[in-house]
Amino acid sequence: MGPTYLTRGAEEIDGNPIAAHLPLAPETDADAFIALAVKPEFDFNERDLPNSIRRLRLNRLRRFFLPQLAVHRSALSGICTSIHDGYVARNPLTAAGQRLLHGYNVDLPYSPLITMVAGY
Repeated sequence: MGPTYLTRGAEEIDGNPIAAHLPLAPETDADAFIALAVKPEFDFNERDLPNSIRRLRLNRLRRFFLPQLAVHRSALSGICTSIHDGYVARNPLTAAGQRLLHGYNVDLPYSPLITMVAGY
C-alpha cells in the first residue's frame, strides 16, 4: 500500500504531496493571533528564588510577541501563500519536479513571489 496524501480541495495543492502537507494560512484573525503569539516563559515558583537569579530571569519576560495589527496577520497569510506557490511547480510527482529535485535546470512556468519580513 502506497502513502496517503492529504486533500485540501485545490488542485494545485492536492496533486503535490509536499504542498498538500504544508500548513495552510489561518482562516480567521483569531487563528492567526494564536499562530503568531509568543508568550514569555514564566513560572510562579521562581518567586522563591534568590533576588540575583530572579533579576536574570526577568529578561525572559521581554521575549514575547502580541500580534495586534492587521499587518501581522496579513503577513502570515502572505508568507503561507508564497510558500505554497513556491512548491506548485516543484511537484515531485511530475517530470519537471523530479529534474528540480536532482539539481537540473528547469524553466518554471512562473516565478513565485519573494516575501521579506524585517523587524527589530
